[in-house]
Amino acid sequence: MSKKLRELGELAIVDLIRKRFRDFRPRALRGIGDDAAVILPSPGSRLLATTDLLIEGVHFDLVFTPPRDLGFKSLTVNLSDIAAMGGVPRYAFLGLGLPAGLSRDFLRDFFSGFARAARRYETNLVGGDISRAPAVFIAVTVLGETLPSGFIGRDGARPGDGVFVSGWPGESALGWEFLSRGKKLDPAGRRWIRKHLVPEPRLRLGQELARHKLANSLMDLSDGLVLDLKRLARESRVAIEIEADWIKLPAGFAASARKIGRDPLRLALTGGEDYELVFTAPPGKWEAVEKLARKIKLPLQRIGRVKAGKPEVTVKDRQGKILPFSRGGYEHFVS
Repeated sequence: MSKKLRELGELAIVDLIRKRFRDFRPRALRGIGDDAAVILPSPGSRLLATTDLLIEGVHFDLVFTPPRDLGFKSLTVNLSDIAAMGGVPRYAFLGLGLPAGLSRDFLRDFFSGFARAARRYETNLVGGDISRAPAVFIAVTVLGETLPSGFIGRDGARPGDGVFVSGWPGESALGWEFLSRGKKLDPAGRRWIRKHLVPEPRLRLGQELARHKLANSLMDLSDGLVLDLKRLARESRVAIEIEADWIKLPAGFAASARKIGRDPLRLALTGGEDYELVFTAPPGKWEAVEKLARKIKLPLQRIGRVKAGKPEVTVKDRQGKILPFSRGGYEHFVS
């Protein structure tokens, strides 16, 4: 039987973590074990820093979320923020609040998933903290670096730009619907669930957009396409129009959504936790964007345009009628 964390003690838990994350990058002079990490940044780069929280009962439910997937996701949602700046992730710090009655197996599986993400995306865990808590509480901070070409923010969208999005927004939300409803899973259902549990940060896309200066503005999708684009519109002080007919859905998505009584377009526009990238690019860069999509074998679709006007997002149908998706997405303290 797996020991409980109260039986292991804090030092044993830290040793368990330290053994799994021994390999530091050459520029990390000190990592786990000292009071602070000692890091040398790469010459000529600028530091990127991001923090995310994952709280049991708010962001995940352990009934539906295997610890290994939770470990993987807790790092990758932060890496998505680095991707959204066109940056390169380097180091991670992890704060954990854990109930004393949690099993050692949970911790082992959690760090197995975290380490898998760290290896895949070349990010080293170099520090953090652990405390007893009434529920699982995860706080991850990632440090990254800009490329020599610089970073891309949310504030550069200009009238005339096209609005592009990677992947298939809505897949994660559909996966959550299958999980939370306890539906028997067909093969398509399992696909959507994997998108929800194990998101992939679009690091290469962000880096290529920054390296070749293809995008004027860039951000990741965590709370839903419409809501996140509102944030981009506000920072850039522009209006954004989405053409509903331009939004493509992956094979089987619409049928799976309707099977559980959900509108596929609404899921694509307002579903959260996609961790895809949305960006704007001027017309002279559209051909290069399409070539990039083919090069990295990632779906990219142009879904709208940037216009001058009040910072807001509207969704229009083929006849130009505004559709009722102006409110949508996940907002803390509201949703």
